[in-house]
Amino acid sequence: MQLYHYNKNPIDTLKTKRVQGQVSTQEIQEAENYAKLFQLPGSYIDHLSFFFDPIPSVLLGSLYGDFHSIWWNGNTIVEHVIDTEDLDPHLIYRVVESPEKLAYLDSLEQREGDEWLINYYVGLNAIQLQNGELGSTRDNLEHQIRVFQGRTAFFYAQAKTRGDWEANKMKYAACVPHLMLYPDSGIIPIREWHQVTIGSEERKPYAC
Repeated sequence: MQLYHYNKNPIDTLKTKRVQGQVSTQEIQEAENYAKLFQLPGSYIDHLSFFFDPIPSVLLGSLYGDFHSIWWNGNTIVEHVIDTEDLDPHLIYRVVESPEKLAYLDSLEQREGDEWLINYYVGLNAIQLQNGELGSTRDNLEHQIRVFQGRTAFFYAQAKTRGDWEANKMKYAACVPHLMLYPDSGIIPIREWHQVTIGSEERKPYAC
């Protein structure tokens, strides 16, 4: 099963920020402390993010026009395709921005402060552990891929109908389900590369 990662430039192998050496000792400590405090499945510097589908490049151009930092018409980016066969059988993952997560968030009134955020993640973890959106095996991950694959365009279109569109429209994938993977090695190999232009349906093979 395939997943999709995007970057302005081609990358020969996907690596987390920690493995890339992009973070200082202080930043590592802060990220680990944050993950521990809020009971996250892993620290931000140890994750890689993926879409369930190739991005709907034409739709993104029409939704975001020219004001977005990534999804602007004419912007050329590189699609990095991975296969779950290359992932470890035991792998921590989390589906982010799922409908159940959004429904849970929308049901909460107060949305500020560390105590609120701790309680929020406790509740979210319980929901996602039960429905499989948070897990630690490749088999369960592939089940989640089957749940969400083929629906990315729908969720992007739906995001614009939400009341928080104006607050979120500059973000990468707010209210659109996607994946955070936490590989133990911090490295995931790439099977294919494609050049994608926002606003166009064309996808060109890219030799990295």
